[in-house]
Amino acid sequence: EHWPGYGLCALRLALAALFAVGNASALQSAEMQDPDAAKFLRDLRAVGLGWMLAFPGLVGTAWMLPAMWRHRWVTGGCVLLQSAGLVGLGYLVSANERFLAVSTVAPRSASV
Repeated sequence: EHWPGYGLCALRLALAALFAVGNASALQSAEMQDPDAAKFLRDLRAVGLGWMLAFPGLVGTAWMLPAMWRHRWVTGGCVLLQSAGLVGLGYLVSANERFLAVSTVAPRSASV
């Protein structure tokens, strides 16, 4: 309900747009060269954009609630959605076989 909060939402929206453009560019080149990397990038796009858009989505829907519930809605929703997003990102880079197959960081034995 004040400009710094809306500024954070605008920043998250701008970063989500930048992420989507970068992901689309990487996905376009990966589709021609490496199908495993392309599959991973599609999963990363879904989880990453969901994570980045969770906060602006909560703030954008808070107006529908009574004033005394708005702070709880945004705070509680952020904790839940950000945690779910981070668990999803953690899964993508630690347990996802597509990432392990294309990663230069993960040992090759982990993808077998």
